[in-house]
Amino acid sequence: MNKTIFTPIRTVLVLGLTAISAIQMSAQATDTIFVSDKYSVHVAFSHELRYVDVSNDSPIRADILDGYSNILSIKCSGMFLSTCSMTVLLSTGAIETFILKYREDDIDLLIDRRASPSINDTPNIDCIMELDKKFTHIGTKCDGILVLCDVI
Repeated sequence: MNKTIFTPIRTVLVLGLTAISAIQMSAQATDTIFVSDKYSVHVAFSHELRYVDVSNDSPIRADILDGYSNILSIKCSGMFLSTCSMTVLLSTGAIETFILKYREDDIDLLIDRRASPSINDTPNIDCIMELDKKFTHIGTKCDGILVLCDVI
């Protein structure tokens, strides 16, 4: 096969996968969790939690559950108007940051972070090129950016 044909296609595919990874990274950067003084919110992580820090002077308590080191329980002692931050250190060394806001009702009581896509799950370009199939119209659109690869 002619390698000069595959070089532009490989370049387009690498750029497309890079753009998709950047979109995924920006979507995972910071999440907002709504907390209440009526209910406890539980957040399940894919790995054990090593450390949790809630911003100073906040009426929020965040505890790692005994016997379930990957689940975090969050509850506030009263209403607060300003936003607070919470940082979580996972056993893998990953750090996740959340914004905590008060909402009296209509909150998610269980937030499952175990199924979150990882940046490392992005397919390797060599694995894609070795496939014995012909792909057409691979693409994604997010935040007004459209990335398409035709007839690979």
